Amino acid sequence: MRELVVLACALAGCLAQTPHPCASPPLLSGALTVSTQNEQLWTYTQYLYDALGQRIRLREMGIYQNKSFTYDALLLFREGTMYEINSSDRTCKKAPLSTDFQPLAIPKNSSLLGQAVLGSSSGPGQGLLVNTWSGDLPNQTGKYMTTVTEFGCIPVSTAYQTDQFGWVLISFFNNIIGISDPSQLNPPDFCQDGVMRKEATDFLSLFLRRNWRWVRHQLSNNTCYKKALAVDFHPLATPPNASLVGQLVMGSSPGLGRGVLVNTWVGELQINEKTAKYVSTVTELGCVPVSTLLHTSASGWLVTSFFNNVIGPADPQLFVPPPLCTDAQLEQTGEPVTFFSWF
Repeated sequence: MRELVVLACALAGCLAQTPHPCASPPLLSGALTVSTQNEQLWTYTQYLYDALGQRIRLREMGIYQNKSFTYDALLLFREGTMYEINSSDRTCKKAPLSTDFQPLAIPKNSSLLGQAVLGSSSGPGQGLLVNTWSGDLPNQTGKYMTTVTEFGCIPVSTAYQTDQFGWVLISFFNNIIGISDPSQLNPPDFCQDGVMRKEATDFLSLFLRRNWRWVRHQLSNNTCYKKALAVDFHPLATPPNASLVGQLVMGSSPGLGRGVLVNTWVGELQINEKTAKYVSTVTELGCVPVSTLLHTSASGWLVTSFFNNVIGPADPQLFVPPPLCTDAQLEQTGEPVTFFSWF
């Protein structure tokens, strides 16, 4: 019995520890997407990552400035060479790499923004515990923010700032520890005679109706305002006419607590008599919201990320206007607000 108590205390101590910078597994394979703030670039990429041999393989398809493209690149950092591979016509181009290998890891000088649950912690398989870190890019060229799983340090997403594209978002999914076919990290035989280009490249350059009353109160100065809501209530649900993009794992599928199974849907909404496109991701178990992207002509893409979700409100009283709002008058000036304009 004493041993059981000691073990339970040890486990509790481990779970209560503050997250520390970590390194992802040295061998990874999976998929990622890259999107930019100015909407000039979007790619879907299958990747192989070998930190032991300092090798990366990227097979991309995407859109750049409204033109589609495909791309296959093998980066051999120890050789300082990148291979542009075209398997269909068996041609190969070589270019020198201008940067050193950067492992998938949280730099030691990063700052912890916080720990959160993607999805919900209320049930098994409904959530994923992650840590988010921030810092400065090398040579003070911009900022970055990266999220990894608490267990396994599996990459989930990375956002960084560039002069050309603004904020660039990389989202990882369907990650698997290990590489099923290591030969894909060797140049094919038809690359042996490839001619080296003079210009160098680096890793990042590869991507690049009824009105409802709405009560808002300010407890800081004991004031309360009422405004008219211009939209009906929309439940957190995937519309019946939404189209399934696909099912994937955020994090990694092998290993307890390293990943969560999610579904991504797309469709269109009518907001203020205008059509807005959306991309919504929810957990497979529990349909707990993970993220929603909404495109409007005024603001471009708006990203809403959900975390630390718990099923059931802890304090239902928060849905009741406080006493200080009893005498608040409905504001008659200004346009009625919508749910999205509040953000």
